[in-house]
Amino acid sequence: QFFDRPDEVLCRYLFWYCIGLNDYAGAQLALHLYSAAGGDTGAPWYVHRMGLLSALHGRLQEASGFLDNSLAAQLDSTVLYNRAIIKMNEGNIEPAEEDLWQALELQRHDVEAQHVSSKIRSKIGELFFIKRNWEAARRELSYALEIDPANHHAQYLLKELEKIYLKE
Repeated sequence: QFFDRPDEVLCRYLFWYCIGLNDYAGAQLALHLYSAAGGDTGAPWYVHRMGLLSALHGRLQEASGFLDNSLAAQLDSTVLYNRAIIKMNEGNIEPAEEDLWQALELQRHDVEAQHVSSKIRSKIGELFFIKRNWEAARRELSYALEIDPANHHAQYLLKELEKIYLKE
């Protein structure tokens, strides 16, 4: 029996392991067993994962609610980033952009996680791309690659921008 007591580390590990296998039911089960063992289901990390599962099941409004609750308890750049992705998928571009800028600001102080800043910048570049603000998109994508030259998302979008510039 894995969860005879609430084990946050085990639950987090099992959750991500199942997500990596595209086993969303398994990820849900890990959260359920943690809860059934008396785990803190109001903890920001738990609420964040409930939101991720809701998003993966296409329940974006429910997912946003979970992420809002997680952020109300603890401001976190990863949760802001994920909420921005959900907002983008809902077509809410401006609020998504606000979340990404806030995530970038929080991430700026973590020198060890510069690849996350690159990921956030590439998503901001994507938003500018969607808004057809080519210069701003190029700037953010270039920043993303400056931080992490292996950022494939930024590389791809810059190539797409080059195609647009060649047409104009």
